[in-house]
Amino acid sequence: MTKKLNLNWRYILSAPFIYGMVIPAIIWNIGLEIYHQICFRLYGIPLTNPKEYFIYDRQLLACLNRWEKINCYYCSYVNNLIQYSAEIGGRTERYWCPIKYARRVENSHSQYSKFIEGKSPKDLRKKWKKLRDFSDITPTKS
Repeated sequence: MTKKLNLNWRYILSAPFIYGMVIPAIIWNIGLEIYHQICFRLYGIPLTNPKEYFIYDRQLLACLNRWEKINCYYCSYVNNLIQYSAEIGGRTERYWCPIKYARRVENSHSQYSKFIEGKSPKDLRKKWKKLRDFSDITPTKS
């Protein structure tokens, strides 16, 4: 028994905007990976393992039709890329500017809790140097 594909005018109208984002996402992914591989190695920042972020299994569900599986794959790619980017960004921020914001941050990346409250310049520089030691992060195996 085949599942009925539920289309309406909103789906058709929005499709070019949704699927048009695949090109910027791929360009972002390529640029991000070039940055990640070169700069992290230069600064001694442990590489982020993409396998921890790019997970594709929802399309394996038998309850989805072919189109829904394609949508799940695409949605997983873009949302996983955002999470992967956030981790790379968090590690970069930890290296270059690990200072907490003056206001409370609701949704922060994995490194933010280690950041410094910027009160004293001397204290800031001392703690900043310690944060450039990434020994608390297990390096990935290539």
